[in-house]
Amino acid sequence: MSHYHAMVWLDHVEAHVMHVSPDDVEMSLIQPKGPHPKLHSRVGTLGDGRAREDQDHYHRVAEALKGASELLIVGPAQAKFQLIKHIHAHDPELVKMWLASSP
Repeated sequence: MSHYHAMVWLDHVEAHVMHVSPDDVEMSLIQPKGPHPKLHSRVGTLGDGRAREDQDHYHRVAEALKGASELLIVGPAQAKFQLIKHIHAHDPELVKMWLASSP
């Protein structure tokens, strides 16, 4: 199916990806492969107590967004910003494609 818009709602637990064309909507749910870590637990930890970002989860979400020429990323907290940072660092071809398609 040829889509030209995509929307992703994500948090640190799951991502809902929707590809939208004039005739159809294709939806998928992407969840991390491992158990969801506590994001803020200072007990027994060194450093700031924050769990590491799940880069594999962000990679799988980025893969699901391929094929879209326009993208909307929404969701609570910092996950959306972490996905954007991941895409810029690890999938620069996606960024180039989206920038090339913007007016």
